Amino acid sequence: MLLVPALVSAIGTLGAIALPVAGAHADTVAQLPVTGFTQIVADTAHHHLFLGSLDAVVVTDLAGAEVTTLDAGEGVAGITLSPDGSTLYVALTAEDAVSAVSTATLTQTALYQLGSGNAPSWVAVQNGTLWVSYRNGTSGDSSIGSFDTGAADAAFVPQALSGPRWSAPPSLSADPDDSGMLVAADGSGSPITIATYNVAASSSPLAQSSNFADCLTFQDAAVTPGGAQVVLACAGDANHYRYDTASLTQEGDYASGIYPDAIAIAPDGSVAAGTGNENASAIYVYRPDGTTPVNTYQFTGSLPRLAPRGLAWSADGTQLFAVIQQASIMTVTNTYYLHIIQYPALTATAVGLFGPSTAVIGSSVTLAGYLNLGANAAPAGIPVTITRTLAGSSTSTQFGVTTASDGSITLTDTPAAWGNYTYTAHYAGDATYAPATYSLTVTITPLQATLTVATGGTAFNYDSTIHVTAHLGTTDTNRTVSVYAQPFGSATKSLLKTGTVDSNGNLAVSYVAPHSTTFSAVFTGDAQYASRTVAQAVGVRARVALTISGYYASKLISGTTYRIYHRTAHLGTGVTVTPNKHGECLKLEIQEYYQGAWHVKMITGCGHLNSSSKGSWALTISQAHLNSPYRIRADYIRSSADTSNLSSDSGWQYFLVEK
Repeated sequence: MLLVPALVSAIGTLGAIALPVAGAHADTVAQLPVTGFTQIVADTAHHHLFLGSLDAVVVTDLAGAEVTTLDAGEGVAGITLSPDGSTLYVALTAEDAVSAVSTATLTQTALYQLGSGNAPSWVAVQNGTLWVSYRNGTSGDSSIGSFDTGAADAAFVPQALSGPRWSAPPSLSADPDDSGMLVAADGSGSPITIATYNVAASSSPLAQSSNFADCLTFQDAAVTPGGAQVVLACAGDANHYRYDTASLTQEGDYASGIYPDAIAIAPDGSVAAGTGNENASAIYVYRPDGTTPVNTYQFTGSLPRLAPRGLAWSADGTQLFAVIQQASIMTVTNTYYLHIIQYPALTATAVGLFGPSTAVIGSSVTLAGYLNLGANAAPAGIPVTITRTLAGSSTSTQFGVTTASDGSITLTDTPAAWGNYTYTAHYAGDATYAPATYSLTVTITPLQATLTVATGGTAFNYDSTIHVTAHLGTTDTNRTVSVYAQPFGSATKSLLKTGTVDSNGNLAVSYVAPHSTTFSAVFTGDAQYASRTVAQAVGVRARVALTISGYYASKLISGTTYRIYHRTAHLGTGVTVTPNKHGECLKLEIQEYYQGAWHVKMITGCGHLNSSSKGSWALTISQAHLNSPYRIRADYIRSSADTSNLSSDSGWQYFLVEK
């Protein structure tokens, strides 16, 4: 078997399907405009692909783009090209007929009627005759009939070929070189029923079996150019087996893994053997009668599989068309994709690359890998290019390495910047060996810079000038810091200053703060250090202004001004809180001085600030001690819903009560 390591790069993706390719120059993927699929026929001379899709034939160009639809709603079954490629024949089960379509004009040129109750299933052209397998109207009984397409008025010849009893219309496969070899296989039972014919010489089978134990679950068949062999794809086997058409003797196999479901043979005899296992769907390309695949194509992803009868070669053998069905676990429908593989006659290769998933900036990254040429490790001295690409960058760096005697490769690299790096190993190939590619991602993590923001305190008076200092520690090249202010309760962050820090790593800015504010310093990072943001929150007190009235005189005592009241007067107060705190709580507090200290005499309940953020009281002082020092202040108590300013007090106002 060809050595294809498990780690193979994905070349080309669509949806969840990926096609790692060993030995192909290019692979194109396109979603096909079909909801069901039965068979693919390639007409590269007219640049068309014909796709059987249950009730129509969908025609696309060679890239999978829709061109037109043929015989929509007619119950399409098998389709085939005439050996000269001029006509497409379509079995119309709902019409009991076969349509002949010009491949040049994509228009119907003839309609061959089988007669009522004779529903055709599969068609093939050989020796100037159109062969049709069909249900003949008797339950559990089918036959093979024919039309002489060269006749002016071709009449249907029922049961034109003898042989085994067909429980269902057998699949028909013919020699592309038109030697007369025709193979019929009925997979409705297990084991299958099979027969081979040389229709150029006889209507009787060359070989037949009604209990062909070599094939339990028939999927596809193809006759080799010249007609000497037929290759079967049988889902119950682990290989595609080839048989002598004259005797149905097994003559070898093409190893392909479990669930063979498609087979296509190129004009030069190259064999594409496909498997439809959901976990390991693949295509293996062999030389005629070869024992080791020269190319392997592995499908991966979520439930992809090669569709039964989903392979076709171009006429010159340079392109392989593969239909992949993507099953949905949520619905019963499938999505179909066309893979177009540019096939060279090259020996498959594989390259691998391994290394750490992460590394810290400044440390070296050591990668190890291998190169296999065919089934063997590459000899010493074979060049492999490793390209390093940083995500988000349009530039890349290339390294050239060569294989050691065991095919291994190594690279030690020290990236200069942090980020996600993709290392891609590429072997260019030569006239014998196909190119190969594999990619590995390594995340280089950055260093963390020291960044602080200081405000000189955590609480300030209303409209104070706050001096903010951002400090940046060691970095690589970026010495720029930005300082922002965001008042509590606001979604807006204002830029105060952006600049280069000084020789001590500092950037200073002043800010007059009417509200509690969060200050943040931002460093955007550089090649070695990650971006970083730090923050410092400060509270700003509301401003509370208190005035008193009703006094009749003033007196200076020990440098403090006292307002003098008669005990029969009222002490009037007026309070303003800034910024506006409408509806929030305001209290008055009165203290008396005795025994060498101030003592609280009264604290009022909450009075609510009006819409102008003001409040007033008239206090009775008739019970005050005469000539004893008193003082009064206003206390703003913020509500639980207001975080924009801290609670605060006014300054003290002093007074005496005299007789």
